[in-house]
Amino acid sequence: MIKNKPLNIGIGAFGLILIIGTLIWITLIEPGFEKLPTDLNESLKSTGTIELTASKVKIPISIQETQRAISTKGDVLIVEYRTDSTPGILNSTMTLGVDRSSRKLVSGYGDRVRSGLWTYPIRTKQHTYSLWSDTAGRPTDAHFVGKEKLDGLEVYVFKTEEPNLPFDMSVINIGSLFGPGITAPFTQDMVIDEKIEPNTGIEVSFRNEKNISGTNLAGEKTLVATLTYQYTDDTIADQINDAKHHKTQLLWATQYGVWIGIGSGIVLLLLGAIGILRARGKAKA
Repeated sequence: MIKNKPLNIGIGAFGLILIIGTLIWITLIEPGFEKLPTDLNESLKSTGTIELTASKVKIPISIQETQRAISTKGDVLIVEYRTDSTPGILNSTMTLGVDRSSRKLVSGYGDRVRSGLWTYPIRTKQHTYSLWSDTAGRPTDAHFVGKEKLDGLEVYVFKTEEPNLPFDMSVINIGSLFGPGITAPFTQDMVIDEKIEPNTGIEVSFRNEKNISGTNLAGEKTLVATLTYQYTDDTIADQINDAKHHKTQLLWATQYGVWIGIGSGIVLLLLGAIGILRARGKAKA
């Protein structure tokens, strides 16, 4: 035990400063690591096919999704989300407002009323999440179905199943290839499989299958095409790398660093206090 009183006071004071500094970090700085960045600019690529039921022809499809922050209003991030596909079956551009902390869509922002989550949250749980779907025009439920390992990274697997959603034929020019006598209404049964790194909420893998049906001459619903697409291998690799990096950064900023700061501060404060008390005891003796 150190017997120098001024040194013991200094050790205790430094421990107290560590504790106070860590509490300030938790209050003022740590929340920033958990928010969507104000300079968000992300591009994701997918590939797949449209398989025509009648002819068995498979038409390749490529998709690029871009989400870019265009402004902030308080804690709401205004995001432009654009989808470009070839053929143009999925082309769209939307503007929306997202709460940077909760990832929930905020009413009153964007080009239409939306609700639910925009993306999976920080510290994703083994729960069911309600995420907005422009395809459905409402939030749809993504159910937790299990865990997997991707390149050494633990991910949570979620599945969304939505039958009989409307399908807009005006954006695609291959309707004549569906076969004779196929008319509106057109619908789609949608199944989405997603793999999420739970600490960060980053989506590292995505697959969407849409079974498109029309109405035949007898007025019956009949399958006319299956649209399937998923992230490219390069996109998955990039997402895994981003998830690993942000997971490490987040854990050090919100857990490991906090534990070290508080724990070291307490130890130093106790060492300083014990050293002062022992010095006083010896002085009285």
